[in-house]
Amino acid sequence: MSVPGTPLLDFSQWGFLSTPLTELLELLGARIVEIPIDDEHFHGGCSERGDSLVVVLPERMSALEKDLSARGLLAFWFDVDTSNWPTGATFSNIADLERAA
Repeated sequence: MSVPGTPLLDFSQWGFLSTPLTELLELLGARIVEIPIDDEHFHGGCSERGDSLVVVLPERMSALEKDLSARGLLAFWFDVDTSNWPTGATFSNIADLERAA
């Protein structure tokens, strides 16, 4: 048996942007849940649920918005630098926002 010479996932911004989304979700033990929500300020979030990571996205988003938001949320969750994410989105930890309020 041989061990792969490269990691299964590149934990860089490029790794999160270039890995096919279904593969990224599988490698990270994550799943996407879409919710109906009227709040246009909500663009998604991540939460641990048992042994999996749940990416919550609004149903109203287009497929491209969902893809890029899910990737950005996952990258942020795993401490990848998202400061120059291609969509211009800013990702925040809700606990940090609550402390600032």
